[in-house]
Amino acid sequence: MTIGSRKRTPLCSATGALAAALLLLPSLALAGGMKVDPGKWEIHSIARMSMMPTPRESTQTQCVRESEMKPGEFLKDEDGCRVSDVVAEKARMAWTLVCDSGGGRMSGDAEFHSTGSTMKGRMTLTMKHGGIDMTVVRIFDGRRVGDCD
Repeated sequence: MTIGSRKRTPLCSATGALAAALLLLPSLALAGGMKVDPGKWEIHSIARMSMMPTPRESTQTQCVRESEMKPGEFLKDEDGCRVSDVVAEKARMAWTLVCDSGGGRMSGDAEFHSTGSTMKGRMTLTMKHGGIDMTVVRIFDGRRVGDCD
């Protein structure tokens, strides 16, 4: 698959799908059953990769509106990725993920916990990129910071 003039690798495809899912995590949690209070959310993440000595940090802000939730759309399979073993409880959400694309495979699991106004989680992914085995561990810490603008 090609985007612009760049060829999408399994790593790029799966990472893009995961990035989108993670940015929407509060919305997905509401759709799946985990308690998440609607409003403006700030989600901080730290990614550690086996081939990179320095962790990558990012912070995203998102408005979560209860009216936008679509329970049937929770972690819908796309871009060669399959989600399974989904557990959606009031205070916990977990799933496994396998992505096959362009001759490569990435697999992993995630687990998140929520009090309604705070959220913590961890996602672990393993993949082979350029013949090298890689592991990515991403830690998330989110909190409701107020009402949507």
